[in-house]
Amino acid sequence: MGKIAILGAGGKLGTRLVHEALAQEMQVNAVTRDPKKLRLANANFNVFQGDTEKGEGLEAAVLGCRWVVSVVSSNQPSTCVANLLKALKQRWVDRLVFVARSDDTVPAHGLSKLSGILHRKEVAKDLGTALELLQVSGLPYLVLRTTGLTDGPGGKEVLAGAAGHVSRVDLARFILNVLNAPEWGFRDAAVGTR
Repeated sequence: MGKIAILGAGGKLGTRLVHEALAQEMQVNAVTRDPKKLRLANANFNVFQGDTEKGEGLEAAVLGCRWVVSVVSSNQPSTCVANLLKALKQRWVDRLVFVARSDDTVPAHGLSKLSGILHRKEVAKDLGTALELLQVSGLPYLVLRTTGLTDGPGGKEVLAGAAGHVSRVDLARFILNVLNAPEWGFRDAAVGTR
Protein backbone atom coordinates (compact mmCIF):
# COMPACT_ATOMS: atom_id res chain seq x y z
CA MET A 1 0.00 0.00 0.00
CA GLY A 2 2.80 2.43 0.84
CA LYS A 3 4.99 3.68 3.64
CA ILE A 4 3.97 6.35 6.13
CA ALA A 5 6.02 8.14 8.78
CA ILE A 6 4.04 9.07 11.89
CA LEU A 7 5.71 11.65 14.12
CA GLY A 8 4.41 11.77 17.67
CA ALA A 9 3.49 8.09 17.44
CA GLY A 10 3.77 7.60 21.20
CA GLY A 11 0.88 9.97 22.01
CA LYS A 12 -2.81 9.11 22.10
CA LEU A 13 -3.57 10.27 18.55
CA GLY A 14 -0.27 8.91 17.23
CA THR A 15 -0.89 5.47 18.71
CA ARG A 16 -4.37 5.37 17.20
CA LEU A 17 -2.97 6.45 13.83
CA VAL A 18 -0.33 3.68 13.97
CA HIS A 19 -2.99 1.02 14.63
CA GLU A 20 -5.28 2.32 11.88
CA ALA A 21 -2.41 2.47 9.34
CA LEU A 22 -1.32 -1.07 10.17
CA ALA A 23 -4.93 -2.25 9.82
CA GLN A 24 -4.82 -0.83 6.28
CA GLU A 25 -1.61 -2.84 5.68
CA MET A 26 0.59 0.24 5.36
CA GLN A 27 4.26 0.16 6.28
CA VAL A 28 4.66 2.39 9.33
CA ASN A 29 7.73 4.26 10.51
CA ALA A 30 6.77 5.47 13.98
CA VAL A 31 8.75 8.33 15.53
CA THR A 32 8.65 8.86 19.28
CA ARG A 33 10.90 10.21 22.01
CA ASP A 34 10.50 6.96 23.94
CA PRO A 35 10.53 3.87 21.67
CA LYS A 36 9.79 1.61 24.66
CA LYS A 37 6.22 2.95 24.58
CA LEU A 38 5.62 1.36 21.19
CA ARG A 39 6.08 -2.37 21.09
CA LEU A 40 4.13 -4.03 18.33
CA ALA A 41 4.87 -7.33 16.67
CA ASN A 42 4.17 -6.48 13.05
CA ALA A 43 6.45 -6.90 10.03
CA ASN A 44 5.19 -3.54 8.67
CA PHE A 45 6.14 -1.61 11.80
CA ASN A 46 9.42 0.17 12.59
CA VAL A 47 10.12 2.46 15.54
CA PHE A 48 12.55 5.38 15.42
CA GLN A 49 13.68 7.43 18.38
CA GLY A 50 13.28 11.08 17.46
CA ASP A 51 12.32 14.52 18.64
CA THR A 52 10.63 16.87 16.18
CA GLU A 53 11.27 19.99 18.28
CA LYS A 54 15.01 19.22 18.41
CA GLY A 55 15.16 17.86 14.86
CA GLU A 56 16.69 14.58 16.03
CA GLY A 57 16.13 11.18 14.42
CA LEU A 58 13.82 12.38 11.65
CA GLU A 59 15.86 11.88 8.49
CA ALA A 60 16.04 8.08 8.70
CA ALA A 61 12.38 7.85 9.71
CA VAL A 62 11.04 9.76 6.69
CA LEU A 63 13.35 8.12 4.15
CA GLY A 64 11.31 6.36 1.47
CA CYS A 65 7.93 7.38 2.88
CA ARG A 66 5.08 8.41 0.59
CA TRP A 67 3.34 10.26 3.40
CA VAL A 68 4.50 12.04 6.54
CA VAL A 69 2.04 12.81 9.32
CA SER A 70 2.97 14.89 12.35
CA VAL A 71 0.69 14.61 15.36
CA VAL A 72 3.32 15.98 17.72
CA SER A 73 1.94 17.95 20.64
CA SER A 74 4.09 21.07 20.62
CA ASN A 75 3.93 24.72 21.58
CA GLN A 76 6.46 25.40 18.79
CA PRO A 77 4.82 24.25 15.56
CA SER A 78 7.10 26.32 13.31
CA THR A 79 10.20 24.70 14.84
CA CYS A 80 8.67 21.26 14.28
CA VAL A 81 7.81 22.03 10.66
CA ALA A 82 11.24 23.58 9.96
CA ASN A 83 12.98 20.49 11.38
CA LEU A 84 10.72 18.19 9.40
CA LEU A 85 11.36 20.05 6.14
CA LYS A 86 15.10 19.93 6.87
CA ALA A 87 14.88 16.15 7.39
CA LEU A 88 12.99 15.73 4.13
CA LYS A 89 15.57 17.85 2.31
CA GLN A 90 14.42 17.92 -1.29
CA ARG A 91 12.73 14.52 -1.18
CA TRP A 92 9.19 14.46 -2.47
CA VAL A 93 6.29 13.08 -0.46
CA ASP A 94 2.74 12.64 -1.69
CA ARG A 95 1.32 14.47 1.35
CA LEU A 96 2.70 16.07 4.49
CA VAL A 97 -0.01 16.29 7.17
CA PHE A 98 0.45 18.49 10.22
CA VAL A 99 -2.15 18.28 12.99
CA ALA A 100 -2.45 21.38 15.17
CA ARG A 101 -4.51 20.71 18.26
CA SER A 102 -5.91 23.72 20.06
CA ASP A 103 -6.61 21.67 23.16
CA ASP A 104 -2.88 20.95 23.52
CA THR A 105 -1.96 24.62 23.69
CA VAL A 106 -3.71 25.30 27.00
CA PRO A 107 -1.31 25.32 29.96
CA ALA A 108 -2.03 22.34 32.16
CA HIS A 109 -0.49 23.68 35.34
CA GLY A 110 -3.28 25.88 36.65
CA LEU A 111 -2.24 29.27 35.29
CA SER A 112 -4.84 32.00 35.16
CA LYS A 113 -7.32 32.24 32.29
CA LEU A 114 -5.52 35.31 30.91
CA SER A 115 -2.23 33.45 30.79
CA GLY A 116 -3.91 30.62 28.90
CA ILE A 117 -5.38 33.05 26.36
CA LEU A 118 -2.00 34.74 25.80
CA HIS A 119 -0.31 31.36 25.44
CA ARG A 120 -2.84 30.24 22.82
CA LYS A 121 -2.31 33.47 20.87
CA GLU A 122 1.47 32.89 20.84
CA VAL A 123 1.04 29.32 19.62
CA ALA A 124 -1.50 30.43 16.99
CA LYS A 125 0.97 33.03 15.71
CA ASP A 126 3.70 30.39 15.57
CA LEU A 127 1.33 28.07 13.71
CA GLY A 128 0.94 30.84 11.12
CA THR A 129 4.71 30.78 10.64
CA ALA A 130 4.61 26.98 10.31
CA LEU A 131 1.94 27.29 7.62
CA GLU A 132 4.08 29.81 5.71
CA LEU A 133 7.01 27.35 5.82
CA LEU A 134 4.82 24.61 4.39
CA GLN A 135 3.48 26.90 1.66
CA VAL A 136 6.93 27.88 0.40
CA SER A 137 8.22 24.29 0.60
CA GLY A 138 6.24 23.30 -2.52
CA LEU A 139 5.30 19.99 -0.87
CA PRO A 140 1.63 18.99 -0.91
CA TYR A 141 0.70 19.78 2.70
CA LEU A 142 -2.43 19.55 4.79
CA VAL A 143 -2.77 21.38 8.10
CA LEU A 144 -5.63 20.12 10.24
CA ARG A 145 -6.76 22.24 13.19
CA THR A 146 -8.76 20.39 15.81
CA THR A 147 -10.30 21.03 19.20
CA GLY A 148 -11.76 18.70 21.74
CA LEU A 149 -10.10 15.41 20.86
CA THR A 150 -11.74 12.54 22.74
CA ASP A 151 -11.15 8.87 23.41
CA GLY A 152 -14.76 8.14 22.48
CA PRO A 153 -15.82 5.47 20.01
CA GLY A 154 -15.53 6.14 16.33
CA GLY A 155 -18.35 6.36 13.86
CA LYS A 156 -18.86 10.07 13.22
CA GLU A 157 -17.96 11.86 10.01
CA VAL A 158 -15.09 14.35 10.26
CA LEU A 159 -15.91 17.52 8.35
CA ALA A 160 -14.06 20.68 7.35
CA GLY A 161 -15.41 23.71 9.15
CA ALA A 162 -17.10 21.71 11.90
CA ALA A 163 -16.11 22.68 15.42
CA GLY A 164 -17.49 19.75 17.41
CA HIS A 165 -15.42 17.30 19.38
CA VAL A 166 -13.80 14.55 17.37
CA SER A 167 -12.69 11.14 18.56
CA ARG A 168 -9.08 10.19 17.95
CA VAL A 169 -10.17 7.08 16.07
CA ASP A 170 -12.34 9.13 13.69
CA LEU A 171 -9.56 11.67 13.15
CA ALA A 172 -6.99 8.93 12.49
CA ARG A 173 -9.26 7.29 9.93
CA PHE A 174 -9.97 10.65 8.32
CA ILE A 175 -6.25 11.45 7.99
CA LEU A 176 -5.56 8.12 6.30
CA ASN A 177 -8.55 8.56 3.97
CA VAL A 178 -7.43 11.97 2.70
CA LEU A 179 -3.76 11.16 2.13
CA ASN A 180 -4.32 10.88 -1.62
CA ALA A 181 -7.45 13.03 -2.01
CA PRO A 182 -6.59 15.91 -4.37
CA GLU A 183 -9.10 18.24 -2.72
CA TRP A 184 -7.15 17.98 0.55
CA GLY A 185 -3.81 19.05 -0.90
CA PHE A 186 -2.29 22.47 -0.13
CA ARG A 187 -4.94 23.14 2.47
CA ASP A 188 -5.35 24.49 6.00
CA ALA A 189 -8.64 23.43 7.58
CA ALA A 190 -10.40 23.28 10.92
CA VAL A 191 -12.06 19.90 11.32
CA GLY A 192 -14.53 18.40 13.74
CA THR A 193 -17.79 16.50 13.89
CA ARG A 194 -21.40 17.58 14.29
